[in-house]
Amino acid sequence: MIVCLLPGCEEPHCAKGYCAKHYKRLQRWGSPVYKANANGDHVGCKAPDCSYSHKGRGYCEAHLERLKRTGGLVNRYGILAIGTEVCK
Repeated sequence: MIVCLLPGCEEPHCAKGYCAKHYKRLQRWGSPVYKANANGDHVGCKAPDCSYSHKGRGYCEAHLERLKRTGGLVNRYGILAIGTEVCK
């Protein structure tokens, strides 16, 4: 039996190497390990080193707009940026 790619998960393979739970998270949030907090709320932006609060799809408003506009989180110079600020 083929199992999920994530270490420690022994659930049967569903799609793209993941079990049904992790594949659904990948589809919905872009990460098979992303989870909301205990209340079901999102804690903050899932972009690396971004401390802004969640707006949608797991990202802050600036990263969500950049993702919609460009399909990625980095600007044309390869820098993870928020508007004119650069995420530290």
